Amino acid sequence: MAPLKVGIVGAEEKKWRPDQASRAKQKIRSILFRLISYGHPLWTHPVPHKCPYCGYESSVTNICRRCAEIMYVIDHGVTLVSGGCPRGGIDIWAENIAKELGIPCEIYRPEVNQWENKKEYKDGKVIVKKGYKARNIEIAKACDILFDIEPEVLCPKCGGKGCSFCKGKGKVLNWSGGTWTLNYAKKLGKETYQIVIKLDKVE
Repeated sequence: MAPLKVGIVGAEEKKWRPDQASRAKQKIRSILFRLISYGHPLWTHPVPHKCPYCGYESSVTNICRRCAEIMYVIDHGVTLVSGGCPRGGIDIWAENIAKELGIPCEIYRPEVNQWENKKEYKDGKVIVKKGYKARNIEIAKACDILFDIEPEVLCPKCGGKGCSFCKGKGKVLNWSGGTWTLNYAKKLGKETYQIVIKLDKVE
């Protein structure tokens, strides 16, 4: 069996306030550390049984979920899947943290800084360079489980004062290409999670 491929995507660097960026990095580290420490998170149907390894009373087949997860990752490993965003943020933070933890990375980088692919003509041939949309589709297809990490940001309509758009809160959830990737992965039947890093103060 192949390694568990964990997609981590999200907002570019300029969307993050320093305190939110710090918490986002902690969340990435927590996700990856949990996977290499406790294993595969996808078992969801434990049945009553006593695990022969730890004696726990709930298990998958003949061993408990935790032992099954640990054994899966020991046997098969974890690989980070991300997008290498040229504007920094979650993609780059996840890649750097994965490397620190010794986790292999599978990075799908865009070839042009635009949403759609770009066609170029060279020596009578058509060359297609990959844009963000095609890159995001590759990520969604490659991963087994995907996390989209987004910041809460000041409302773009009122600048934090409170309006009908933000329902008086002064802040809204950022929507990034990572969110688009999450929605595409859902359509493919992948397990997905969106993690929101709250904006503590509205200034």
